[in-house]
Amino acid sequence: MYRSVDERWTDLEITPDSFFEGIVSFKGKFYAIDRHTGKTTVAEPTLEVNTFQRSRPCDKTRKRWLVTSRDKLLLVEMCTKNRYDFHIPNIREKKIWFEISELDEERNDWDQVEDVDGRVLFLEHHCSFSCLASEIPGFRANSIIFHGHLGRI
Repeated sequence: MYRSVDERWTDLEITPDSFFEGIVSFKGKFYAIDRHTGKTTVAEPTLEVNTFQRSRPCDKTRKRWLVTSRDKLLLVEMCTKNRYDFHIPNIREKKIWFEISELDEERNDWDQVEDVDGRVLFLEHHCSFSCLASEIPGFRANSIIFHGHLGRI
């Protein structure tokens, strides 16, 4: 991590076999999700690194995104019945669903939510963002626009 205060790069103590799927800056900290374990890694401004495992992990998760949404940090998980369904060309014909959770900073846990406060979540393989649906003509509140790994929406 590079901090302008130090004017140098600093190595962070992170588990060597971590494979981060999503990394985002939120309220002065960096958050990352490990693809294999689902653990959340938090890098503090002091460069202290902590991890936490969500209290209700989902074994159906195939892909995760971290999305900032106003003053909230969301974890969006794409789920399929089995792992094979995620890698086949006709993924749109298979049953997929999304689970959305909001970070509870005090408990270091993710709480499942039913809506995203009127926002639209845009998810692509390597990035994500959110906007108010009312700011974009033609979009419905609390919806997800997913650009699949095969280039389809």
